Amino acid sequence: MAINRALLVLNILKENTNEDTGLSIKEIITILKDSGYNVTRNTVRSDISSLIDEGFNIRETKGRSNISYFHYSSEFSVEECRIILDSINSNKFIKRNIKNKIIDKILDNVSYKDKRKLRNCTLVKNLNTENIDINENLFILDRAIYNNLYISFSKTTRDLNKKIIIYSEVNNFIPKEIYFHNNRYYLIGLNYKNEIRHYRIDRLANISCKENHNNRENINLSSYEFINFDMFNANKVERVELKVNIYLINSIIEKLGEDVSVRKCLDDKNYFIASKLLGINKGLIRWILKQGVDVEVISPQSLIDDLRIEIEKMRNLYKKWKLFFRCQSYWHLNCYNNKEESDKWIKYKKIIYLENN
Repeated sequence: MAINRALLVLNILKENTNEDTGLSIKEIITILKDSGYNVTRNTVRSDISSLIDEGFNIRETKGRSNISYFHYSSEFSVEECRIILDSINSNKFIKRNIKNKIIDKILDNVSYKDKRKLRNCTLVKNLNTENIDINENLFILDRAIYNNLYISFSKTTRDLNKKIIIYSEVNNFIPKEIYFHNNRYYLIGLNYKNEIRHYRIDRLANISCKENHNNRENINLSSYEFINFDMFNANKVERVELKVNIYLINSIIEKLGEDVSVRKCLDDKNYFIASKLLGINKGLIRWILKQGVDVEVISPQSLIDDLRIEIEKMRNLYKKWKLFFRCQSYWHLNCYNNKEESDKWIKYKKIIYLENN
């Protein structure tokens, strides 16, 4: 009976108190009475002392007129819980049932009052990864890295029915690091040629551990993101200088890191010059194009040439559509009820087709 009552006191404190709000002995007695317990102040004090002696997280605070008690979490504050919960919820590759299990475990140590504060955490719609379990993948990869084991796995993609399919196999791979970038988990390691490669962990299937390896090479993660810009393999690494609109200063620092070199642009006060060693790859080219006219590459020349080629490809992609729509307008205006003009249009359309195919 005494044990049940003490556990009820513990539950009352868990659900109704936190570090900002406590309960007095009188308030606890009132709640216990609603549950069928008629107890004295000394009985409640004795139960609380027993709970503290057993290691439960209960503290006493002395006010001007009375003493109150509250239950606290020894693991995380409410603010820390929010960061953890938002991180879990924002990952769209972790299955919802796994997220809920993790969240319930975290909230077990949070008072009822604080749980209400955490109701408006971040919510992100999950992607259906079908039979790929990212938690299981992470568990296997952690074991392989810790025990220096080779692994094999299948690389997957989606078909036009949006179903996950296997498109290639990787064998004799040495896993080195698990890297979290842009809300995605990546496996970084060495292939059979001892070349550094990385793969999205949410796209790996059938991971299996093999025999031990003796490779002790370390991979420098501090510069990996910039050498492999946006996680595309880099052809080469060069110092890149950019002329950037001043309003993008925050975006540049967030993207290129706080060690990016920044100086004034002497010929235009609305711009600044950013400089950093970066991997020249498709990811960098796409990121620069996404900035439009607000970012101009000053050097290296090879990157400028790559951008020109990409821009020309894009221009040609839409050039034939411009011709097509122009010719469609001509047909509607001149050929609809005119056989001679219609014949001219058919010949002209054949010429356009041959020029663009």
